[in-house]
Amino acid sequence: MMTKKAAFMIIWHQFWLDWNEIKAYYYGTLRHARRRDKHEEKLANWTNDGEFDTDVYTEMIKLFRYIKKGIVNVLQKIKGINQR
Repeated sequence: MMTKKAAFMIIWHQFWLDWNEIKAYYYGTLRHARRRDKHEEKLANWTNDGEFDTDVYTEMIKLFRYIKKGIVNVLQKIKGINQR
């Protein structure tokens, strides 16, 4: 069974893998290509460590979406206060 830390690390490295893939494509820099490769390697290590538990992964995704929603709400409130 996958731990919450493993689920988090998979999501974390997948995000940075995608991010650096886009940056490497857009800018064409080796820096982003190297970072992409680093996160791809770390992602492979985390996904090969054990069985993939979709329940834990799903709960982590829900948690990240909840946190993101809260951050967006706070930023919108700050923006609204500054515009008054």
